[in-house]
Amino acid sequence: MEDQTQIQIKIQSREKTLYDGPAVSIASENETGPFSILPYHANFITLLKKEITVTDPEGKAYKFPVNNGVLRVENNKVEVFLGVRLAS
Repeated sequence: MEDQTQIQIKIQSREKTLYDGPAVSIASENETGPFSILPYHANFITLLKKEITVTDPEGKAYKFPVNNGVLRVENNKVEVFLGVRLAS
């Protein structure tokens, strides 16, 4: 049975996976400002502007710098792709 207080997150760069596991919250910033994602967040996709902070079920916060990134939430799973080159 899935824990309803957690959301699964995977953060990947082009070189490797930086985080893959459960979280209780995720925070970052996009062009409209700061935002947070909690378990069972609505489906969502955005470009990231600042670091992403993942808080694990034990309360430990992990911070990952972001230069270019895309975040997608779907079905209580979050995927983050860092180092994405955007067309100009």
